[in-house]
Amino acid sequence: MDIDITVAAIISALVLIAEHYFPYHSVLGKQLPRIPAYVLGVLALAVSLTALYLHWGDYRALYALWAVIITGGLAVFIVYKIDAGIDDHNARIEAEEREKKIRAHADAERENRKTKAGH
Repeated sequence: MDIDITVAAIISALVLIAEHYFPYHSVLGKQLPRIPAYVLGVLALAVSLTALYLHWGDYRALYALWAVIITGGLAVFIVYKIDAGIDDHNARIEAEEREKKIRAHADAERENRKTKAGH
């Protein structure tokens, strides 16, 4: 049984190392985004554990593992979407405020030119 654990741990470590050094930029034309990187890292661990639990016939542990992974993954995905929505909202507000300042400045300049022209 200990050799099973050792093999699973070594396989996970090797997959994580390969994922770390994989040339994502060359293949994708950009760095791997954060959420897909999280998914790959978790899969490197989960696939080895899944194989180990199947080998042992421990289906309850297998169910628990994937229940935790899926629930945690959904939580991370949701908070990233919420944060992106908040960032977009804040960017819109800042853009509107900049536009108001630019308009106010332009209006003041026009008013200033009218005043100078009237004298």
